[in-house]
Amino acid sequence: MPTIRKHPKKGHWEGALQVNGVRRWVTGQSRQEVLAKLAALQREAALGHLQAPTKLTLREWTQEWLAGKDLRPATLRTYRQVLDAVSALIGETPLPKLTPALIAGALQRLKRQGMGTRRLQMAHTYLKAALRTAVDLGLLLQNPCDRVPKPKHESAPKRYWSLDEARAFLTTAQESRLHYAPLLITLLGTGLRLGEALALEWQDIDWENRRLRVDKALVQAGTAWHLVRPKTRAGERWVPLPAFVLATLQRLPRPLDPTRRVFLSAIGTTPTPSNIRRDLQTLCRRAGVPYLSPHALRHAAAALMVAGGADPKVIQRVLGHASVWVSLQVYAYAARSEHQAAAALEKALGG
Repeated sequence: MPTIRKHPKKGHWEGALQVNGVRRWVTGQSRQEVLAKLAALQREAALGHLQAPTKLTLREWTQEWLAGKDLRPATLRTYRQVLDAVSALIGETPLPKLTPALIAGALQRLKRQGMGTRRLQMAHTYLKAALRTAVDLGLLLQNPCDRVPKPKHESAPKRYWSLDEARAFLTTAQESRLHYAPLLITLLGTGLRLGEALALEWQDIDWENRRLRVDKALVQAGTAWHLVRPKTRAGERWVPLPAFVLATLQRLPRPLDPTRRVFLSAIGTTPTPSNIRRDLQTLCRRAGVPYLSPHALRHAAAALMVAGGADPKVIQRVLGHASVWVSLQVYAYAARSEHQAAAALEKALGG
């Protein structure tokens, strides 16, 4: 039964009703107003429109949500980085007090702080998924992210090497004594992901058929390295070796143990990305070419394949993409100018 009374000091009327194990209070200027509010509260409770009370904050909930997800180490690290950035702004807000305006404001602040548009999209997507689970579990009545527009991704112009620049880099790397020069030559000549190259073992190289096998990758999560299988079947593949990559690998000292990894640090450990980037920066500076990240060498390799006239399906298999459209959309535009496209049409149509 509801409780109704007039406050002895303040003079207003108030009433209480037990809903979902919690005593909920309403106030009004008259007994009739309080009765009407209690009746409305009872109707909402009967329809299941009253969310269960929770003291969980957004930060606590996203941490709990992530703990229940089965993600690859590198993917989990990305989720945490993105959601931690949101939590730094609104993480102490209790779940029931989250509003679309609060979330939209946090995304705007992250943008002003320099977060890229792709990461902003990820923040919206991850947050929306976490809060959707909170709705499913009855912790929220509705998902405030549903009314927050997803940020638009604004692609920055991508800069890859011209053929002359790629040749200048290759010549510089071949003449260099830098420890990671062979690794960087291999990345440019095969289009491997850095983690795939770091996981290569000597037994993965098929010298007779001039190719190497890709069936695993090393990924870093925090300070730990994890050996993982490819995400898709297309990721397991044989990659042909250009002559300059084959020659580079043949010059490396070959151990007796075929399961030893090809690319290690000077002390025999897994190379740190910062040391690889340092050698890459040095080589780019010596070659007089713009700096590209280790992953961008994969992009450059693909762009050069396209520029050289390689078939898109072949490029897809070499890169390990699940769909040919990924290869074309990500890389093809980087390799051909508008003038090249026009020249191709003229050649095809005989103009």
